Amino acid sequence: MKNRMMGSYLALLVAGFASAGCASAATQTISASVNNGNATYGTASTFTFSTVKCVSASGGSGTLAPSCGVTGPGTFGTNGSAPLRVGETVSTTGPGTITLGCYGSSSNGHPLSCSATVDDTVCAASKTITATSYGGDSYKGSAGTVKPVTVKCVSASGSSTGTTKCGIRGQGTNGNNSYATVAVGQSVSTTAAGDISLGCSGSYSASGGRLNCSALITQVCP
Repeated sequence: MKNRMMGSYLALLVAGFASAGCASAATQTISASVNNGNATYGTASTFTFSTVKCVSASGGSGTLAPSCGVTGPGTFGTNGSAPLRVGETVSTTGPGTITLGCYGSSSNGHPLSCSATVDDTVCAASKTITATSYGGDSYKGSAGTVKPVTVKCVSASGSSTGTTKCGIRGQGTNGNNSYATVAVGQSVSTTAAGDISLGCSGSYSASGGRLNCSALITQVCP
């Protein structure tokens, strides 16, 4: 049996980073690479809450899948660097510098490259996010907020023993890696704007088991 919770997968090895100019509302695209041990950094300046999406990550050697590492105001992760698979997002707690690096195994002749988009976080009165865990991997749900919010665990299923629950992380939440374990129907509140991350907590079989969960975020928009 495997016990999986969002946020447990590792961001490993070399981070690399190229530069981008500043803008306030327009989408910014930044890129990064690691080649022959030389890392280039991607950076962007922001003037409000921002949401960063990993758009691409490729190359490298070995079995470690390439991914993005994003650092910005309020991001969670090793040294503040949030590990993102392609398609995943992380949001900041305010204006500042966004830095992008590539995670993975890089050796001579096997460069890493990655890219991300940076957008202003748009306030939504309510938003549902979902997460899943299977095959030894966890896939998080994420959303950016511009004010303190309430997050309610709406559904959680699939645990082979015990009860499946939501793992919810945001500004001010407490628990394993700051993930608060929340049962279906229960809620947790954050203390400030920033990223909300959702994972599923429970046990599942390594052969075909799967956890699924969802949460509803509500906030009062300006």
